[in-house]
Amino acid sequence: MPSRKRASRKRFRVGRVSLYLHHGAWWLYYRDGGQPIRRRTAQTRKEAEQVAAQVNAQLAQNAPTLLAFVAIGLPELRHWFFK
Repeated sequence: MPSRKRASRKRFRVGRVSLYLHHGAWWLYYRDGGQPIRRRTAQTRKEAEQVAAQVNAQLAQNAPTLLAFVAIGLPELRHWFFK
């Protein structure tokens, strides 16, 4: 059975973050608090690796990730906006 070429890999990992090429864009996949997160990140592999490294560091520190979404209520938003 022939071996695969390493240069043409479309999936790889940076710590706890997986990167994969899908329809010409790089996507990130990771789990944050048990929830799977998939986000489109970049057009180039180099940019995607940088974002993946940042997200991986934030996961290691238990900090909110770069791509995290936190819902807030309307009263809180109103208070923050008119501050």
